[in-house]
Amino acid sequence: MELKTRKSSKYPKIIFVLRPREEKRNGEPVSQLHPKIKEDLPSNGWNASDLLYLRVWSHREVPDVICELEPQEGNKENFLSMRMALQPVYQRTRDSGGLPLHAALVERKGFGILLAARGGIGKSTCCLRLRDPWRPLCDDEVLVVCHSQNGYLAHPFPTWSDYFADRFDRTWNIEKYVPLKALFFLEQSKIDEVVPMGRGQSAVLVYQSATEVCHRNWMKVDREEVSNLRKDLFENSCRLAKAIPAFRLKASLKGRFWEKIEEAFP
Repeated sequence: MELKTRKSSKYPKIIFVLRPREEKRNGEPVSQLHPKIKEDLPSNGWNASDLLYLRVWSHREVPDVICELEPQEGNKENFLSMRMALQPVYQRTRDSGGLPLHAALVERKGFGILLAARGGIGKSTCCLRLRDPWRPLCDDEVLVVCHSQNGYLAHPFPTWSDYFADRFDRTWNIEKYVPLKALFFLEQSKIDEVVPMGRGQSAVLVYQSATEVCHRNWMKVDREEVSNLRKDLFENSCRLAKAIPAFRLKASLKGRFWEKIEEAFP
């Protein structure tokens, strides 16, 4: 993630606690925190949400969350824990009008373009084929944050499948962000072509893309809560589709698809 060490700030924090291996999940984890951290937090009244390999604690009077991790043996389990620990980030983003998307993020002239598609369609291949002044910022997942009434910022997020497959040679700087200019829904094709898309169709595809990212956090969530989460995602998808132009991008294996994007956005 290329995260840098920062001094404490006013922004909400994710506080990580590693539960001792011999202890069972019972009681609130505030007692395990460093005294300087613990003194600013309530000692009780925390609510727990169980996720795979971890438990997230939240408090209605505190913007911070506590992420209680279970001890893990292997790299795959550790990376799964890291991915699941981002759930509070997704939740805060969703609550403020944004959403994560299953998409690559590429930059040109200081603006971000999303190449959205399910796995295996060619997001990573397209990123590898880009030429200057295009620059790939990530190739699989993007966090889209609502910045203003009609504006969105896009943050690159990790390609988790690389780490599950023991490929550690790539990192993405998630502190980097760019204003989002357009959405392109990627399709494999024999020709390169950009086709404008209506807002309704764009909203549906944005929602599908967001669901592909979020569903992994819903395994231990009850049906009614999942229904509410889906509703929030769809409403945010409609707002995004209304504010950001969307297109179908037909990309061939050997063509110069980025030139078609440049024709749409000189």
